[in-house]
Amino acid sequence: ASMLRLSLQRLASATAGCCVPRRLFSDAVVDSVVERALTQAKLSKSGKRAEVLASMLRSPFAAAAPPASTGDVKTEFTPAQISSIATALARDPECNSQESRLRVANLFRVAADQGDNTAKYNFASLLLSANQSIELALPHLLDLARHGHAASQFHLARLYEHGHGVTRSIKHAVELYKLSGQGGVAQGWTSAGILLRNVADSSKSNSSSSSGSNSNNKQAAVSSEQAAQYAEAVALFEKAVAAGDPNAHVSLAHMYTRGLGVPMDPAKAFHHNEVAAKSGLPIALHNLGTHYFTGKGCKQDYVEAARYFALAADKGFVHAQVNLGNMYATGRGVAKDLARAEHYYRLAADADPSAKGLLAKLQAEMKGQTGSEAESQKS
Repeated sequence: ASMLRLSLQRLASATAGCCVPRRLFSDAVVDSVVERALTQAKLSKSGKRAEVLASMLRSPFAAAAPPASTGDVKTEFTPAQISSIATALARDPECNSQESRLRVANLFRVAADQGDNTAKYNFASLLLSANQSIELALPHLLDLARHGHAASQFHLARLYEHGHGVTRSIKHAVELYKLSGQGGVAQGWTSAGILLRNVADSSKSNSSSSSGSNSNNKQAAVSSEQAAQYAEAVALFEKAVAAGDPNAHVSLAHMYTRGLGVPMDPAKAFHHNEVAAKSGLPIALHNLGTHYFTGKGCKQDYVEAARYFALAADKGFVHAQVNLGNMYATGRGVAKDLARAEHYYRLAADADPSAKGLLAKLQAEMKGQTGSEAESQKS
C-alpha cells in the first residue's frame, strides 16, 4: 500500500500541465442544448445564465487555461450546480460527438477546480472516453483514488493493467481493483481475480515450456504460489458474486471447469453459467450451449445447445456463430440447412480464421451439390 501511495504521488507530480488538442463545437445547437440542460438541472433559465453557459460551450477546449467565460460561470452557479448542468449536457443526444464532449469537459473542469469530486471524476472520464490525453485525466483520478473514490480506483486500475499513461503494473492494478471492490464496485473484485488467474496461468505455461512437460498431460503441475493465486482468485470471484456482478459467475464457472483453486465440478460450472446467462451475457449463453452440447454438468441436449448458441450468436459472439454454423451443417439439434450454416460462418469469418476455412469448405460442397444436380437434370 505504501508503494502504491508513493507511485501515485510521483504520477501526480509528473502529469501537471499536460495538454490536449483543440476541438470545435457546433454553434447551431448550443442555445437549445443549454436550455434543456438548465431545465434538467432544475435551474432558472434567465438570459444571463443561458448566455454565460452558451459562451462557455462555444469556447474551444484547451488544457493550458480554462475559457475566458469561466469567471462568469463561477459567479452565476455553485460548483454543484455547474456539475449538474454538465452532467445534463453530457447526456444530451446532441452532445454525443467528441468535439461536444470536450466542450462539456470545460464545465466539469470549472467545478473540479473548485473541489467538486463528482466533477473531477466526470472530467477525467470524459477525457478518457473522448480519447484525449490520459495524462490530463490522471491527476484527478489519482487524487480521487487516494481519497477512496471507488470508481476512480477502478479506472486507474485499468490504466495500470494496460500501461496506458502509466508504467504497466499488474500488482498496482490488482491492489486498486480490490480497493474499488471494497468501495462498492463489484466488477473490481472480478477484475482483480481475472488478473491473478492470468498471472498463475502464465506462470504455469512458462513452467511447462521450460520443463518440456508432456503435452498429453491433462494439467501441468501447479506450484504452491500458483495454487495460492488461483485460490485467491476464486475468493475474489465469490465476493463479486455476492456483490451482484454476473461476470463473476462466468469466471467462477471457468475455475470449476478447469479445476483451478477448487475441485473440478462441471455441475457447479453449469450452475454459474446458467445464472450469468439470465443477465444476457453472450459468453454465458455460449457456455451454456457448450454444456448442453457436450453433456458436461447437465444432460446432453443438442436442441438446447442450438438454442443457446443462437442466443449468443445473435449478440455477435463469434464462437457461438461458428458452433451454430456447425450444427446447421451437420443437422445436430436443428434441421440440416447449409444456407443457414453458410450465414453463420460468414458472420464469424472476419474475426475467426477457422470460420473462413469452414465457409470455404461448405461453399465448395454446396457448389459440388449444385453441379451434381445439374448433371442429373441433363441425364
